Amino acid sequence: MKKSELKQLIKEVILNELSPETQILAKAAVEDKYTPGKAKKLYPNITGVTGTMEDLNDLLFKKLVPRNGNADTLEGEILRAMNKVAYRYWNDGDIYNKGYGRETVNPAMNFLKKYKNLVPGLAEAMKTSGTYKSMLDKMTKAVVKYVNDRVNVKKETTPNTDDMLKY
Repeated sequence: MKKSELKQLIKEVILNELSPETQILAKAAVEDKYTPGKAKKLYPNITGVTGTMEDLNDLLFKKLVPRNGNADTLEGEILRAMNKVAYRYWNDGDIYNKGYGRETVNPAMNFLKKYKNLVPGLAEAMKTSGTYKSMLDKMTKAVVKYVNDRVNVKKETTPNTDDMLKY
């Protein structure tokens, strides 16, 4: 069996049996992107968190956002909205309040604007001058840090009664 075939088999069969946290490390090892002991800490003050912002976002998303519909927690819905805005930009080039972005991005961005003062750093990130990409990067960092702090550090979540698509 070729190494590439073995990697594919591991991805398809074994990874599905692991916890989301272990999936990230196993996937990185299979893809030769992980060296034990060399993963950088995302936030030095949060013990046990290693990897990239994308890794942490993926873990939180799997934990808080359902496949369909809005999230049960406000933290999950905020994360869902941020991922929608970022996805539409990175995959389709949609930008807030411009062209097709008015339909695809505006509801999620307007939802985030409603809660911008709840998420430390989000209001400031939304005012960022420069590229749309740099604004999204700063917004994503603020949202992921906030959600992680609420869910994994403080172990507090807020029940959600809102839907990002209604804005």
